[in-house]
Amino acid sequence: MPTASYRISWRLLTVLTALCVCGGLRTGSFAAERGVSVAAIAPDANQTWGTYHALVIGIDDYAYWPRLRTAVNDAKVIHQVLIDKYGFKPENTVLRLDEDASRENIIRDIRRIAVAMKKNDNLLIYYAGHGQIDDVTGDGYWIPAEGAMKETWTWVPNSLIKSLLGSDRIRAKNVMIIADSCYSGAMLRGGPSLLALTDKGYKEKLLLAAAKRSRQVISSGGVEPVADGGADGHSLFAYYLIKALRENDREVIDLENLFHTNVWKPVTQIGNQRPNVGRLKSPMDDDGQFVLLNQAWMETQRRNALAAEKRRREAERRTLEKQLQQEAQQRAALELEKERLALEREKLELEKIRVSQKQRLEREQLELERQKQELEQQKQNQPMMAVRSRSDASRIGSLPSAEATIALFPLRMHKKFGSGKARQLLLALTDAVDNIRQIRLSHSFDLMQAHSSAVDYLDLSSEDKPLWVKPSFFSSPQPDLSRVVKIGKKLGFDFACFIAATTSIDFQGNDIHIFIIDVANSKLYEKNERAVYYQTVRSEVTKICEKLLKQALTAHSR
Repeated sequence: MPTASYRISWRLLTVLTALCVCGGLRTGSFAAERGVSVAAIAPDANQTWGTYHALVIGIDDYAYWPRLRTAVNDAKVIHQVLIDKYGFKPENTVLRLDEDASRENIIRDIRRIAVAMKKNDNLLIYYAGHGQIDDVTGDGYWIPAEGAMKETWTWVPNSLIKSLLGSDRIRAKNVMIIADSCYSGAMLRGGPSLLALTDKGYKEKLLLAAAKRSRQVISSGGVEPVADGGADGHSLFAYYLIKALRENDREVIDLENLFHTNVWKPVTQIGNQRPNVGRLKSPMDDDGQFVLLNQAWMETQRRNALAAEKRRREAERRTLEKQLQQEAQQRAALELEKERLALEREKLELEKIRVSQKQRLEREQLELERQKQELEQQKQNQPMMAVRSRSDASRIGSLPSAEATIALFPLRMHKKFGSGKARQLLLALTDAVDNIRQIRLSHSFDLMQAHSSAVDYLDLSSEDKPLWVKPSFFSSPQPDLSRVVKIGKKLGFDFACFIAATTSIDFQGNDIHIFIIDVANSKLYEKNERAVYYQTVRSEVTKICEKLLKQALTAHSR
């Protein structure tokens, strides 16, 4: 009869079974919840991992048998390790402790779970408590909390457990029983050779074995009593089993290897026990393997992968921000370069205009000297003529010989009418004035033209009202005649020139509207020329200005 210092090996068998159940998960649900792709683990993409179930039993407080010290603590810890590290879901596990682990509850739990499982499901049963051998039949038993000392009908027989779990009506794929009790080795038979952990193909071979049916048993001893005490409040067998489960750093492992590499040797050497692993004597066992998937390891891998992805994206973000900053700096430098080039072009254009004006002035001076010489020569050779020569008359017609002055007011242009076109308009007016000797430019709003000593800058900053007005709602803007006349009399010029330029409605050219105002007679002359192309705007405007100026000069002299 066992004493308080011994218990059955069935407890260890149950825990290993639960671990195997936790290891085999369905492909779809597990991958979604744990972030691990089964396809990356299993060599056979068609392999299906069923649900993992666990029944964990621990009894310290017996009604008639000696009290144990560590069975309940062993069961609690192993139950929690299965959930925390190997992904067993609490709703698929049953924990029976002390008086709750009655004969009725244990048998009912095993039947209920076994019958409810599907063909790909897995079951781990862990039992920690007293075990006994019937002196008459030699059968092994688990002792429930209320089991009597000599009354075997109050115990849970190994034969009942084997008949339930070994039945061909139980569709579960893998079943593992771990028994930490006295005489727990009574239900074992031999098993297949272990897979070598050092084998490069261990994972693939293991998962192929896990696809086969298995009915396995791990016991804390043979057909003899086993120790209840051990270390850290656990039995010797449970201590090394829990330690092996916690320290396992493999992605997948079978319980046989976990047992032989981490539990068997220290339990055998220290406790003088004979822990063993084998198979239930059942035709439902096809030498498969109960596999544990290390969910904690997988979760760590998943977190590490997420952290690495986060670091990668952060590095990409920093790189992109740096590229954007560089591009922004390049764009800013490009804009500055564009502005510099625009200024250079403007300087070149101004220089061309200055050189052109200088050359024209030099030509005019030479022409003036030539005319003076001719006049002197005529004075010496013939009397003063009463009329001008035919060449002069043909050039200016009946214009008066007295010199008149004209002021150029600011241009009115559409915003799309560029500065280059505006400069062409100014040059056109200058050309027209240069072609008529009876008039000269005395005032100009353009600073470049006002640089000449003969032209005054037309400062309109004191004017508080616009110089352009609309006589009616439907008419186009035109200069305010009365205000321009007032300004002309104040500054002393004879004529005023206004030019308005817009893009044609059909976008085929430019509409040019030219106004000449006779200050003395308060009279307005105008001409609107449509669809003037940029290439000919200077020559066209020069002709229009000449025509209007001649009209104005002729009327002015009357």
